[in-house]
Amino acid sequence: MKFENIINIMSQIKNGTFFRVVYRTEVPIKKSFKDEGFKVIKTSSVITRTGVNYKNISGVEIKPLGDTGKPRANNYEAIIANKLYFNTNTKKNYINIYPVKNHKTRSVYEFYINNIKIATRKPEEIDFSDDMFLKKSSHGPVPMQRINVENIVSINGEV
Repeated sequence: MKFENIINIMSQIKNGTFFRVVYRTEVPIKKSFKDEGFKVIKTSSVITRTGVNYKNISGVEIKPLGDTGKPRANNYEAIIANKLYFNTNTKKNYINIYPVKNHKTRSVYEFYINNIKIATRKPEEIDFSDDMFLKKSSHGPVPMQRINVENIVSINGEV
């Protein structure tokens, strides 16, 4: 999805409005599998909202994943406040989303060997304890996510 389209769409979404975002990410796998040409891509479709500064709502405590309690440098510059940001370290753009708790994210996993798709599976069809996957700790529901705009496939069906 083109960055200009994302800016246009995100600027038209009213703060707090629910919308669907579809994005793709590479699933971390063990180095030995990567070296053999394996790759796993996860496509997620999420109902979410954005444009809300939850820090300003009483009784809401936002604690990012991996928060150590130590002050961190703010590497994000707002392009559209509470929606779209530029990271000065990575030189990449991100959208902020707040996934809806009661909505089940729809995901599909695509398996590749040497960039040739060999299989597509739903999460319930995959054994994540398999030797291929890195062990991952569960953080529970994610209150806020930043998605690299390069990974976005569509927003509200617009490509």
